Amino acid sequence: MSDPRAIAWTLRAYVSYARYYVDTLRAPHAMARLLDGVEVTGHEAFLEAVGRGEGCIVALAHVGNWDVAGVWASAAGAPVTAVAERLPEASVTSFFDRLRDALGIRVVPTGVQATRALLRTLREGGRVALVVDRDVTGSGRPGELFGRKVSVAAGPAVLSVLSGAPVYPAACYQLPGRRHLIRIWAPIMPPTQGSREARIEELHRRVVRALERQIQAAPSQWHNLVADARTVTT
Repeated sequence: MSDPRAIAWTLRAYVSYARYYVDTLRAPHAMARLLDGVEVTGHEAFLEAVGRGEGCIVALAHVGNWDVAGVWASAAGAPVTAVAERLPEASVTSFFDRLRDALGIRVVPTGVQATRALLRTLREGGRVALVVDRDVTGSGRPGELFGRKVSVAAGPAVLSVLSGAPVYPAACYQLPGRRHLIRIWAPIMPPTQGSREARIEELHRRVVRALERQIQAAPSQWHNLVADARTVTT
């Protein structure tokens, strides 16, 4: 990489990623202070749906601090269930599971049983939050981000079509001074016409477009830095 602009943006992304870990690791011990620094916009429709007892899917990219969004949701009476990949080192996986449990985020592991658990959560009126710009399992669907063909996890589209739950695109951006801005966009409703496969495909395209908007708002806070053929990279 020889472009000075690309080097500068990459360094800013790594600084943002380091801040993500600092803020998340501090969160269980400074919850009140963390929430005092959170500003939220566009959340009215989401909280109204929660109040009606409706299941909701939240779709995020690896932007800013998605764990802070989970902390806010739990404090707002809308705790979320998330999916996390099992890391090669079991002790590290266990550490992050305990950490997110302390933040009010329920975690289910990736795998065959995850879909069943998430559908059950939605049908019981719960919230499912999925960070989907990485195809962790290799079972994602094609998408296009910034003109590049990539594979993107299709969980939000599949779960939405199977359950009827809307998809709320959301992001939690880092602001100066350890503050955060959570933005929730208008819900994407599952299509009602066509075959199941066609409906999933259409909704998946709309979710990918929403991910692109999330990233465009703060590209230096996009932490998807893994170079992999299936993965969106900065």
